[in-house]
Amino acid sequence: MLMKDFDTLGAIIGRGNMKRGLGLQVEAAMVLEYCKELLVKEWPEEIAQQIRPVSVSNKILKLASKNSQLLAEMRFKETDLIEAINLKFGVEHINKIQFILI
Repeated sequence: MLMKDFDTLGAIIGRGNMKRGLGLQVEAAMVLEYCKELLVKEWPEEIAQQIRPVSVSNKILKLASKNSQLLAEMRFKETDLIEAINLKFGVEHINKIQFILI
């Protein structure tokens, strides 16, 4: 009877890991959304819509586009984009951008 009133150690540890994983997903989504905002500020909207922030994993932001020239131009702005994102969130979320031609 007493065990029903308390969570097992495995359940407690599992919940903590779930919160940490969920927190990382939320942070990644916030980085992607902010990246979209930065792209619209940097380029005209019709150009910015051709670039799609895809994911954030292991501090690598993946940006995709069908326009190879646009991706080449983005490489010149990579450092500025990384600095702006990290400055916004106060920690190093991104240290590299991977450009994907789709």
